[in-house]
Parts: sequence; C-alpha cells; structure tokens
Amino acid sequence: MLSLACCLALVVRVLGLSHGLPYAPEPDGHVPVHVSMLREGSQSTNQGHSDRQYPSALARLTALLPAPDAAPTASSVTDLRTHLDRASRSVLEVRTVVAVVSVLLVPATWWLARELLSAGWSTFASLLSASSMLVLLFSTQARPHAVSTVCVTLVLCAALRFQARGRLRELVVLAACACVAVGTLHSAWACVPVLAWVCVIDRDGRRRPFERRAWILAVALAVAVLAFYGTLLSGTRESSWGIPRVESGTLIFSNHRVNLADFDGRGFLSLARTVVHFEPNLGVLVLLAAGVWIRGRARHEPATAPRGAVGLVLVFVLPYLLAFGLFAKSHERFFLPLVPCAAVFAAWGSMKLTALLGGRWRIAVLVGLALPFTLCARWSWLCSSPDTLELAARRIEELAVRGDTPIFVQASLDLPLARDATSLAHDGARVRNPMRPWTCYQATRLESDRPEPVYPLRDLAAPAKLPYKELVGHPERVLEALGRGLYVIEFPQGAAHASAWELRDALASRGVFVERIEPGDELGGGAHVLGYQLEPRSSPPWTWLRILRASAIGPVVEIRRLTL
Repeated sequence: MLSLACCLALVVRVLGLSHGLPYAPEPDGHVPVHVSMLREGSQSTNQGHSDRQYPSALARLTALLPAPDAAPTASSVTDLRTHLDRASRSVLEVRTVVAVVSVLLVPATWWLARELLSAGWSTFASLLSASSMLVLLFSTQARPHAVSTVCVTLVLCAALRFQARGRLRELVVLAACACVAVGTLHSAWACVPVLAWVCVIDRDGRRRPFERRAWILAVALAVAVLAFYGTLLSGTRESSWGIPRVESGTLIFSNHRVNLADFDGRGFLSLARTVVHFEPNLGVLVLLAAGVWIRGRARHEPATAPRGAVGLVLVFVLPYLLAFGLFAKSHERFFLPLVPCAAVFAAWGSMKLTALLGGRWRIAVLVGLALPFTLCARWSWLCSSPDTLELAARRIEELAVRGDTPIFVQASLDLPLARDATSLAHDGARVRNPMRPWTCYQATRLESDRPEPVYPLRDLAAPAKLPYKELVGHPERVLEALGRGLYVIEFPQGAAHASAWELRDALASRGVFVERIEPGDELGGGAHVLGYQLEPRSSPPWTWLRILRASAIGPVVEIRRLTL
C-alpha cells in the first residue's frame, strides 16, 4: 500500500508538471535563475537577487544534475511549441527535482508514524500525506517549500530514532538531515529545539546527561550556514542585502521584513482558512483526534506512545504552530511542515475511534480519503489541460491579423505567442526580465531562430510622451494615445486594485467586448482567478470546491477591441 501511495503521489505530480510554462511561471521563480548562475559560475547577482532569496541547497542539488541540452544559437526551427519547450527547461528542471523529492514525504510520514503507531495506522498517515492538496500544489512549483517539508519530517524521524537507540550512526544521520533541512529553507531552523530536546530527554521522557556527541549537531548547523547561506550573508549591515539586522523593532533579512507588531494573532485566521480551503478531510480528523485526546485525559487513560517521543514531536509542532498563528503575514505555505505531524495525529485519533466505534469507523476514514485523492487527481488534470492564457492566445490567433492589428497586453500577462522584432525592441529592458522567461527567451534569439508566426504584442503601458501616472489616474488618455487594437487585460480581483478597475472601466466604455476567459462560469459569484497558489477567498465556494468545478486554471482574461 505504501508503494502504491508513492506511485500515485508521483503520477499526480508529473502529469501537468509543465503547466503555465514558460509564460506564467511562479512569480518568485528565483531558484531556476540561481541554478543557471551556479552553472555559469556567475559572481554578480541579478536584479532580483535570485541567489539571495533562499538558502542554496535546492539550487546546488539541481546544478549537480546534467544541464538540459542548450538550444543552438541559430537554427531553422520556427515551430512555436519547440521554442516554448526550450524556454521552459530551466524552470521545468527545478520543478522535476522538487516533484521527485516531494514524493519522499509519503514514506517519511510512515517512518514518523511508525515510531508512534502500528504499521497499519502508519500507512493511513502516509496516505493522508500522499493526498494532501497543499503539498501537491507546492510539489509542482520551482520553489523549496515542498522539499523543506520532506527534510523537516526526516529530521523528526532521525531524531526519534536517535532518541530510541542513541548510537553514533543515528546521530550522524540526524546531523546530515538537519544540515540539509536548514540549507533548504529558513523556516527549517524551527527544528533546532528538536535537536536540543533529543540531547537531554530520553524516549521515556526522563532527563539524561547531555550527550557530548551532540556537538556533531552544532557542527552540522555551522556547515549548513557556511555551505548554503554564503550569498545570503554576504554584504554589510548597511546593505539592504546583507547581514541580518534589527532596525526599529523590524528584523531585516534579505528582502524579508518581520516587525514585532505583526505578531498580533491574525495568523490563526490564516491557519483556519488554509485547513478549510485545502485540507478539509485532514482538518476534520485532527479535530476528532483532539476530542479523543481530551476524553482520554479526562478519564486518565494511559498514554499509548512514549512520553519522550511525543514530547520531541511537540517541541517542534507547538512553537511552530504558535509562531504561525501569531504572525499576521503567515501564508498557506507555512502550514506545509505541519502536514505530516497532523497526519500522524489524525491517524492516532482514528485508531482510538476505531477501538471505540469498531470497524465501521475504519471503513469511514478510508472512504473519507476519496475526497482528497479526487482533488489531487482533478488538479493534476487541470494542470495538464489548456489554461486561460493558452485559451486567450488561441482566441487572439483567430482575431488578429498578423502585422496589422496591434495587441496591447497588460504587463502582468505573458501570452504564449511569439513577439515580432518591433515588439521586442519597443518594450526594451522589460522583455529581458528573468522573471518573465518567455519574453526573455525571445529577446535573446537571433532573427533566424525566432518562432513563427509572430504578433505585434505590446506591453500595455503609457507611451513615452505620457507620464506613467497617466495609466493610473487617467487611463482614457493612455487609450487615446495608443489607439486602435486588441486589448488583453487581467480581470481585477478585489477593490484594492483601483488602477486596474479604472483601466477596465475605460476599456469597457470605449471598446467593444470580445471575450472573457475564466476558470469556469460554474464557479459562481462572478469571475475569480484560479491561480498558481490557489489563493483562498474569505467566503465560499471553498478552494477545494472550486477545483472540483473548474474547467481551467489561470487568471481571468478579458479581450476588448478598440476602434478609435
């Protein structure tokens, strides 16, 4: 069953792994750029400081692999699909590494649960991890969060094993796991209390003399800093990208800013929203398990797991959960390291409920797995289907007359269409932004190596003769200056995007509506994006329900024609 769960987890990750590439990658796709910098031996950072966004373990691992075949400088290939595939290689390579490594979370959850539960219920815990929608979402992105989740879980597993056996080889394995974990993502430093705990508390919860060999753990952490944090720590205290510092109660580290005033408890709302939108099945099981635990404490029932082992897990979970809940700017991805621990707790609660209610509960929890596995399969299918930007590109191909109809595209959109030479020259430095790999790729092609057909795409921005503020305050003047053509905009989401609404209203009053392309009319409540991070909204329909109802992923795109 464990092998089957691993296979299913791998399949849903690999299918549709190239979704949105190369025209709509994850916005903070710094790891692929960092990989390229490592392979080229570049010593100078790019504009986005891609080598200083994350610790470098994932980038260094990927850089060790054979580089994708480089596209020739010039060729006779003009097929658009071929060029799209070429431009996708750097991001797809990192996504593939993340997807494969993330599958290890399934056996890692089993190992974690096996230290506390029976083999059967450990398998159930691994199935909960394998069917996690949140884990799947980040396992198909070129970002280190899913890999970090695996590493943190392996740290917990190794710590439990060292606590139980106390041998040098278990300590070395724990040190290696800790080194890689903190070298993958900053949040993995939350494992440090676990390392301290395992050195002074045995499996039965008794204090023991400090394990002198635990200095190996300190050395491992120091090695992680030296090996994976070098670029993050480079610079000076006066530099905005350098040594961490505190200014007026704000911790400044790379481009991260953490203010003490942000710890006001609003993160608990984010936590609840994350569970409701992404993990409803796991959330219900955890609540039931909490009820079972409270009942057991009230009845003074004996513990079913070693106190020291439970304490080891809690010394990670409770501080991390408290920090998550207190921090106002907590995001869904912060919940990832808690998924395996929640799965183990849910499995424990289900084991207890089975003892109370009989085999009927065992059947009920197994049937309950149908929803999360269906969500994962549905998301995988959506990722392997045309997204809204692809559909918009197809519609433009039908509407536009090549070389004749100007196509003005909002800067946030990068359509999977080929730009003509005038378009690449017109938009200047913006087309060479590494965070826009498709336009950047086209800008580096020779004239003989550009895809066909080409279209007169233009970034929707104020002309040089008008100040940029005109696009914000008076979009109608910008439209008059730009003139006739097709206008492709992203439908605004929320009242905060005032300038985007102004632009849309100006187009609505002056232009002719052509088409709106959205994830699905059946979602209800108007047009809503179904983006790469599945941004949860504050009201129904919940994200998991939107996944079941959607026909495509991507932003909501409107096409209008201006005939001035």
